[in-house]
Amino acid sequence: MSKNNKDNQYLLDINLSELNKDYLLKEGYKYCLIYYLNDLVFGDIDKIEEIKKDILIEGFFFNEKQELHAFKNEDFEDEQNDGFKLVKTIDNGCDSFTEEFTLKKRLGNNLTKNKYDEIEVINYLDYEDDGQAYIKYTALKRALKKSDKGV
Repeated sequence: MSKNNKDNQYLLDINLSELNKDYLLKEGYKYCLIYYLNDLVFGDIDKIEEIKKDILIEGFFFNEKQELHAFKNEDFEDEQNDGFKLVKTIDNGCDSFTEEFTLKKRLGNNLTKNKYDEIEVINYLDYEDDGQAYIKYTALKRALKKSDKGV
């Protein structure tokens, strides 16, 4: 893994072909949000059958401490990964705050079939030269059920 700059994001040195359920579980990831050409998959990684790389648009694989974001980048010249970038974000105590969002379950996507009601994100901050804070990037942190919160 090569560090991009002073923050906690890294470009992973793996091939897209190595990105599979076994690799993700071995690395400690729990949840996934995967956008395919014809589908949306959200839930526990141990419940997915495979990552369909031939129709993958974008994938987020995450747990409370890290996120792996796989996405196509037209400016990224990498024949072995078919233009996909694999970026890992690690929660290393940088200035940040979390937010929770309610998932809207609609017909026509797999959110209707999943057990989670909310998703928690972490917003990483950076600062302008004058000290003004801004959100530099956001990463997925965890999926939540209302029952986890005592609701």
